Amino acid sequence: MSQLILEKHELDIVEKNTCKSIKLSSQFQNNIDPSFLRECLTGQKIKPISKIGLIHSLQRYRELGRKDAEATFLKTRPLEGSSLNFLSIRMIEVFQLEQQEKLYDGLEKLFPELDGNNHQQTFKEYFGDLSNSITSGGWKNIGTIFRENKIIGPTNTYRMPDLPSEVDYINISLHKTLPSILVITLDVYLKRQSYYKFK
Repeated sequence: MSQLILEKHELDIVEKNTCKSIKLSSQFQNNIDPSFLRECLTGQKIKPISKIGLIHSLQRYRELGRKDAEATFLKTRPLEGSSLNFLSIRMIEVFQLEQQEKLYDGLEKLFPELDGNNHQQTFKEYFGDLSNSITSGGWKNIGTIFRENKIIGPTNTYRMPDLPSEVDYINISLHKTLPSILVITLDVYLKRQSYYKFK
């Protein structure tokens, strides 16, 4: 025998072998949840679902959230036979205001021809305007590092024979992200046969 006491109402459930009986107080008999009554009679657990109020809203949101998650999961599955290649790595080095003169000297040493490709202003003038500005950002392609001598349009190039065997070339750019910060990005592009080594 088990006894269940509800707030302000009492419900006695008596089990005898396979037969079950329910004794309800008169004031509670008309207000009992039919699904709860069916659970008591059949012994099957009925999932409570509220049809009004805050609980109902939360249950509805949860149900919609599950459906959206399932739909998103199916949409984001890769197609059969598809693959993902590791094409490049971006490395970043940040230079504070006090280090920007050292940055300029390093770039000029790596690419001595930087001033020769800009007819409007020299690279030194551009770098000075960029580093001293406190109201605007900026970006400039500096050059590309190859293992062998190559000429690609107006891009400055530098030959580095001892590049790692997995690397095809490295592209270098200058960014102004904050008034006192310049950033150098090195985009390291890998050879096709090297993609699988980094998986």
